[in-house]
Amino acid sequence: MSLSDSKEQVDSPLVRPFVIGPMREKDLDYVVELEEITGLNRWGYDAYRRELLKNLNSIMLVARNLESRSRVVGFFAGWTV
Repeated sequence: MSLSDSKEQVDSPLVRPFVIGPMREKDLDYVVELEEITGLNRWGYDAYRRELLKNLNSIMLVARNLESRSRVVGFFAGWTV
């Protein structure tokens, strides 16, 4: 993909630039909100918090809107085995 192709995709109203980084405790409200909006299997705030703070095998990531960096637009929760 060329840079011009990438630019066209970013300017599309359906594609927004984002950055992926570690989930923080202050992200949990956004994560639970996304979980409810999308109808995902609900873990709830306490389960995500427990995974984030206590499970050393968990990988908790969020996608943030590149422009605001505070708005979580996606998330990943998994384990290393």
